[in-house]
Amino acid sequence: MTTPATGARPPRPDLYVVLRLLDTLARNSNRSSRAALQRGAGINYTLFVRYLELLEARDLVRSTNPSGEVELTAKGYEAYQFLQQGLLEVLGGRADSLPRHREDPR
Repeated sequence: MTTPATGARPPRPDLYVVLRLLDTLARNSNRSSRAALQRGAGINYTLFVRYLELLEARDLVRSTNPSGEVELTAKGYEAYQFLQQGLLEVLGGRADSLPRHREDPR
């Protein structure tokens, strides 16, 4: 996949950043303002916009109104669970060391 303007490949996304973005939404009733989502991920605005565009292009999140509220989709929730479980298995972490969510939004 290349970007239309430059023809260059976009950088690989940091899965921890993706997980933090999805987790912030999952912990906030599957909705969040853009500002709260950026703070939850702990990244600068320029990087946040890139990740948000990536997540929207993959149908993991969607903007719900012009004021900038972002919503986690069902596909996004599945990705959240997959990343959370996968990172635990691959890295051998403890369940309480990764973000968790109580309920499925579906």
